[in-house]
Amino acid sequence: MGSQIVTDSIENQAKNSNKKNEYQKLIGEAKDYKNDELYSSAIEKYKLAISIIKDYDIDSSSAKNAILECEESLRKKNTFETAFALGNYIFAKEGESKYNLALEKFNIAKATGYDDELVKIRIDKVTNKIEKRFVYYKDAGDQAFKIDSKSGFERALDLYKKALILKPEDSYILEQIKKCK
Repeated sequence: MGSQIVTDSIENQAKNSNKKNEYQKLIGEAKDYKNDELYSSAIEKYKLAISIIKDYDIDSSSAKNAILECEESLRKKNTFETAFALGNYIFAKEGESKYNLALEKFNIAKATGYDDELVKIRIDKVTNKIEKRFVYYKDAGDQAFKIDSKSGFERALDLYKKALILKPEDSYILEQIKKCK
């Protein structure tokens, strides 16, 4: 009877050791996936690791915390990718009247903190394009305004409205629009 208890204890220790080794192997694989930003795969490995030790006295709190970190990173990555793709699409396909919307999408992508350098390049590109088009419409509007005729004022109004789309709060453009009416 006493030898049976010792044998059972040794078998339990061996099972615990095997489960712990299997757990550690899965945790290592999960960490590799996490480092490669394959968060969904990492989450699955962490969950599998937790499931194999649930009936054993092995601490799984670090794996549970890692799942939460992966879920947050995955959320950020998905938000970044969606906002960045929308920003690119809007900027390329929707025309200058939507440049501010593209800029808004890029700023959402930037707020995730994911791939800041890439987003900064896009924000700079859109901001420069807005500025160039704004200056063009403002200057062309000013030239048309100087004509001092009904058609000159109508043309200036049209150009100022285009400038206003790019910079909706610009006080000079708002004032010039009032003068044209």
